[in-house]
Amino acid sequence: MSITPKDQAIALIRRADKILCLSRAEAGPDGIAAVIAFQALGQKLGKEIVAVLPHGVSHNLRFLPGHENIEKDLGEPGDFVISLSTIKSHVERVKYTIEEDSVDILITPKDGSFRPEDVTFRHNAAHFDLIVILDCPTLEALGPVFNDHTELFANAPTLNISANPATADYAKVNLVDATKSSSCEILFDCIQNDKKYLEQMDADLATSLLTGMIASTGSFLRPNTTASSLEAASLLQNIGAQQSDIIEHLFKQKSFNTLKVWGRIFSTLELDPVHRFAWSQITQADLSQLDASSEDINSITSEILRYAEDIDMAALIIEESEGTTVQLRSKNLNLQWDNVFEGRNVKMVEHGINLKFEERNASKVTDQILQKLSQWQKDRLQLPADTTITKLKIVASSPQTAKPETHVIEQKTPVHATPPAEFPFSVPGKKKTVIKTLQPEEPSVPPGTQAAEVVIETAEKGIPDWLKKSFPKN
Repeated sequence: MSITPKDQAIALIRRADKILCLSRAEAGPDGIAAVIAFQALGQKLGKEIVAVLPHGVSHNLRFLPGHENIEKDLGEPGDFVISLSTIKSHVERVKYTIEEDSVDILITPKDGSFRPEDVTFRHNAAHFDLIVILDCPTLEALGPVFNDHTELFANAPTLNISANPATADYAKVNLVDATKSSSCEILFDCIQNDKKYLEQMDADLATSLLTGMIASTGSFLRPNTTASSLEAASLLQNIGAQQSDIIEHLFKQKSFNTLKVWGRIFSTLELDPVHRFAWSQITQADLSQLDASSEDINSITSEILRYAEDIDMAALIIEESEGTTVQLRSKNLNLQWDNVFEGRNVKMVEHGINLKFEERNASKVTDQILQKLSQWQKDRLQLPADTTITKLKIVASSPQTAKPETHVIEQKTPVHATPPAEFPFSVPGKKKTVIKTLQPEEPSVPPGTQAAEVVIETAEKGIPDWLKKSFPKN
């Protein structure tokens, strides 16, 4: 009987005592949740797990137990690390003094107090028994962890766990399963296949794993949702995963600035139903007017995909002080982005890529992106070469031309294809937008009939007898 990658992965984890756990530098919720879950599992098994995420844990995932144990870098080999838990008390300031025979570190708490049991120690050794990499397409995508410590990857076996089919086979064992929704689901599948691992499952670990699955599937609404992912989610909830907490932090809790930026982006959203993509842009002037920054734009491109029907991809063009960033996301995980944007500064992220342009004009960059995407979609969808970009945009309707809660679609450029009967985009909280064609009203009398307008004052004399005769008798 052949040994599967899953069997090999379980064997590697079982034999290792000191493990380095990583995800890509621009880690998404699945990668972050998987790293937190793996560290918790390893510690329960008595292993030393060093987990590193260069950008730390995003704010909306800091409800996950164990997030405070994630490091932002590996430090230098041989460093002696003193770690202070801030779960029960926050730090006001840190000072240190170097004496002849000692170093005194003074930490002032902002609230509460620190105890000796809050302090742990470790060495940053340049050796690990195993390096586990979760939700990362290439080694280069690890960023500084790989670039600054390449010798680690030459000296230790590596295990690559990912649900993205575009992930390269860069590790000793590559557990890449595109039939799963996420790295967290693959990790849970491994746990279920080892009795000792399964015994370590608790509500906190189950919550971390379910978080990655819900984030990757858009709360089980995206095409990557399968019967196995729904079954896994059910099992995790039976163990104690807090689904309501996950939904609250992933989808409902947004800062006021984030909501303002999202509103501006949705209000300028345009869509091409022929080439099947949507796009929007936000400029520095927009951000300044909203008193916001590009940091307030969090996962909005994925949300556009979530609410838009019948499109393959979405693009968000963000004008920044040092250039322009383009976020491209797709429902299709098999797209080969690098073939289209070869030579660009490309970063692989969850469900797509981020592009960097030196140009600091969002409109100019938008034109470039639309031309690239339209040509790509012509090839993929076998559209005629002369098919022009169809721009459908939501604009405010007036009381004279449309009913309340109905929007009129503005067609900006001539197109060869006939616009759809319904605009394939539903604005959250609004009725479905429809294309409304205004036709001149037909005359209400037979052709050739002459009509005149008569004004009758009935206040004093009432309705005349000759007019009453024209009323229906019943």
